[in-house]
Amino acid sequence: MIAVETRKCSKCGAVHPLTEEFFGRNQSTNTGGDKYFRPECKKCTREAGKGKNEAYKLAGKPPVPNVGACCDRCGRDPGPKKNDPTKAKLVFDHCHETLQHRGWLCDNCNRAMGMLGDDIAGMILSAKYIAKTTGISKDQVLQQLDDMWDS
Repeated sequence: MIAVETRKCSKCGAVHPLTEEFFGRNQSTNTGGDKYFRPECKKCTREAGKGKNEAYKLAGKPPVPNVGACCDRCGRDPGPKKNDPTKAKLVFDHCHETLQHRGWLCDNCNRAMGMLGDDIAGMILSAKYIAKTTGISKDQVLQQLDDMWDS
């Protein structure tokens, strides 16, 4: 009997066979175009898409910013979209709980935030880890947060 590889969905926690029936294929430009299975099952991917569409409608269907607009998180200009060179390569960011539109992010910031849980706890956990492993004190971290807060 051949053992079937399985994967636990990163969203709902259900364990499914690692096949295209349960997990969508994705192509990452970060890995040289290698194809791999998405971390969440197809059901969760559909639900997330519905949430994004609802958030987009609730926000009044804001247009993608024009070329020259920068990422609301890192401040970098991501350049133009491939399919529309007049629009910035930014993605619609929203809170998955409240569906509130938060801003427009470059792909790297959007992916990074998602991988860290897309919440404050995940961001703080990462900052805490970096601070503790590099000898930065809690007071220094809080000072950096204070300095960044109003900028």
